[in-house]
Amino acid sequence: MQDSIITEWTDENAGVVYRVSEKLEDFPTDVHHVEVYDTPAFGRVLRVNGHILTAENDEWIYHENLVHPAALSHPEPKRALVLGGGTGGSARQLLKYDSIERVLIGELDGFLVDTVRQHFEKIHQGAFDDARLEIKLGDANEWINNIEEQFDLIVLDLVGYAEKAEGFYSRAFFERCRALLTDNGVLALSLGSPQRHSGAFVDRHTALQEVFTTVVPYLVPLSLHGGLWGMAIARRNDASGNLTADEVDSRLRSRAVGQLEYYNGAVHAGQQALPNFVAALLAPPTRSH
Repeated sequence: MQDSIITEWTDENAGVVYRVSEKLEDFPTDVHHVEVYDTPAFGRVLRVNGHILTAENDEWIYHENLVHPAALSHPEPKRALVLGGGTGGSARQLLKYDSIERVLIGELDGFLVDTVRQHFEKIHQGAFDDARLEIKLGDANEWINNIEEQFDLIVLDLVGYAEKAEGFYSRAFFERCRALLTDNGVLALSLGSPQRHSGAFVDRHTALQEVFTTVVPYLVPLSLHGGLWGMAIARRNDASGNLTADEVDSRLRSRAVGQLEYYNGAVHAGQQALPNFVAALLAPPTRSH
């Protein structure tokens, strides 16, 4: 092929380069431009609008850490809403819980879902065929205002949609999410890079704090996206303490989640220990006297 590398720009000044073995797909849809590559380092890679959305060899770092801290913090999650979950990775993690009765995926692009079904079985692992899962196509910023049901978990699975996703991180959207959550409901989302996009990282965290009772930020190493990545869980009403490492491991066992590639109790505790520079970013501004 003519191009032997692809570049994932983390900002206007830096990026990560990936060698390509083969380009499998390259086509426009009504709303996206979709590319599929095979790469030596990350296996099969999905790129949308010039940004890498997921890669089969390490998607579990992202999806496990996005889903399980929220799911385990809820006493018994039954209904989950996933926005932007067209890869099926978040749904697959949610469906590991026997208590889950319904997962609703809100995805803008049906052609993207079809591409994932065809090329990324290693990621979705049949989640799209689970009877508990429903996919609703369309702009979630519009139809979410007409949803009447409530959810125990809401997952914003939007990494890679940077140029289209800002509307999902506003205070108004967070307020709508809070209204859709049950009393013990939890929102899980990405905050972005505290190094490359510190402004957006702080703004998203601040907006969450203005809406939710408890916000717990944590950091995940995402090599696919060039380094540390912020995530958070936000609880509607629960102001209790965070789960300990032992409590996480106990709940993983009691809920029969099964073997995970990355996430466990010790990892959970470590990720919530924020480096000094991140703690400083999120510290309330000092008032002058």
